[in-house]
Amino acid sequence: MSVVKQKPSPPHPQQTQDSTTSSLNSKIEELRQKFSKLKEYLNSKIVGHSEMIDAVLLGLLSGENVVLIGSPGTAKSMLASVVAESIQGARVFKYLLTKYTDYAELFGAIDVSELAKGNYTRRWSPIVSSDIIFLDEIFKANSAILNSLLSLLNEHIVYDPMTGQAIQTANKLVIGASNEIPEEEELRALYDRFPIKVFVKYIQPKDIETALDATWKSVNVVKPNIVIDDVIEAQDIIKKIFNMTIKTSSGNVTPIEYYKFIATSVISELRKEGIMLSDRTVISKIPKIISAKILLEGGDAVFMAPFDAIKLVAFTPEEKQKVEEKIMASLGSVNELANKLNNAKALIKAKKFDEAEVVLKEILQADLSK
Repeated sequence: MSVVKQKPSPPHPQQTQDSTTSSLNSKIEELRQKFSKLKEYLNSKIVGHSEMIDAVLLGLLSGENVVLIGSPGTAKSMLASVVAESIQGARVFKYLLTKYTDYAELFGAIDVSELAKGNYTRRWSPIVSSDIIFLDEIFKANSAILNSLLSLLNEHIVYDPMTGQAIQTANKLVIGASNEIPEEEELRALYDRFPIKVFVKYIQPKDIETALDATWKSVNVVKPNIVIDDVIEAQDIIKKIFNMTIKTSSGNVTPIEYYKFIATSVISELRKEGIMLSDRTVISKIPKIISAKILLEGGDAVFMAPFDAIKLVAFTPEEKQKVEEKIMASLGSVNELANKLNNAKALIKAKKFDEAEVVLKEILQADLSK
């Protein structure tokens, strides 16, 4: 007697989708735990600079360039070194730029032995194959170097000035450092290629004691187990988070839909103040920073992530201050409306309908464009 084996029915599309979403959420949680440990490790090694550490981590997760601006001795290069050393398998390139730095010095010289044979070959420096690049005093470079850096920062491509050959670079994160904000017009394009900008200050007196202990006492802090593949995977997932439905303590939120509402209102207010964010920043860069913040901090971060991202892209400390003021004013209006709504709910529950109606009318009459 033969037994006819029934073919298993194909999985339902909804089941497949749910399985994929569950798998993605699981991977996001795994990466969140890893990079949260990296954040703790960095804060234990570099005390009093949590804002700078947060910014560099967001750059690492999003793949967006970070520039650290502050006085000498504010741990800018130290942070870049500790981050690079914390990621197993990461190839690192560091360079101090001056106005005398030439193309061959930074990107690699022509192979003289091959040139003698009539072959033009450039021996590319590790800048093209490194995962993490740190360029100190980046705004001191001459115009030739600046032009070459524009394509590296924006397209991850370096062009040979002699042949026009395009070389794809491997960089996952570029950190620039400078003692001052560039004021020259020719540097503005380069400055805009660093979406994440941090204005670094000296540590507060309250942090000095902890910083001394971290530097001079033998404290064994466990280095997190992060490899370069974790960074690559995180940067890939970041591209998906912006369109995902994110679970929060207040319900489900889709970052792109929430950001649309925030961007149209806040960007409009900032432009009235003369703060002009480029289209590239608003459309391409901020969404990746928002997604990175959600990955690092969890679903509830979605609510403040757009505001935090807009603060990070401000061009000067003065602009950042204006941005913070606008955000606080906006959140103040939101909080006021939220309190009125809660009050109306309480009145309805207490069956005080006339009083509730008055409060609800006030909410409906509010200027929601603010």
